[in-house]
Amino acid sequence: MISPIINPATSILIAIGLYFTFIAKHSAKSYLINIWTTILLLVCIINPTTITILFTPILILTITGLQGLINTWYALFPKNPYARIFGLIPISIFVFNLLITNLSVFALSYRYSPQPLAAFSQDLNILLEKTDSNRILMVSKNEEDFYKTLERQGRAKVKNKFEDSEVILSKEAYQNVKIPVNYSIKRILVSNRKYNADRFYVLRRG
Repeated sequence: MISPIINPATSILIAIGLYFTFIAKHSAKSYLINIWTTILLLVCIINPTTITILFTPILILTITGLQGLINTWYALFPKNPYARIFGLIPISIFVFNLLITNLSVFALSYRYSPQPLAAFSQDLNILLEKTDSNRILMVSKNEEDFYKTLERQGRAKVKNKFEDSEVILSKEAYQNVKIPVNYSIKRILVSNRKYNADRFYVLRRG
């Protein structure tokens, strides 16, 4: 979504930007912004998943609102440099606070957004933190190249046969490998995710 962009302060600037755009509706800039915003709003109404395309018109309207405020203040005091400077101070503080707030919200939104979390794998941390250094791994063909790196570092042994008393299977390997009847699950290593939380299966012989 666009929650890092839209907040009450930004909404005020957008409203001011819309106001200045409409009062100067005969300019090419206003025509372009109004037509563009209208078309993109219609697209978002038809398909809400495309809401991020509003980023550019929102940014333009925010800047237009800020520019309109500064120009209006300068028009009130065309020849008074002190009034001009003192008028810029609250606007500068407002913009600075807006920037800090948006950066903080963006950082939090990105950190806890489902999309980045789904793409981030905790498997390596889980494996290294919850198993000892003599770990024996069995992984799928797709994962083999990655875990061979651990083997080259001396932090694991990657095998494709059940010949040790204890072996750790990745989830993908567990689902696709035929497990001998004399091996049973000792424990399951899980992540903190709601879905697909089971990441490794520790099997013991006997």
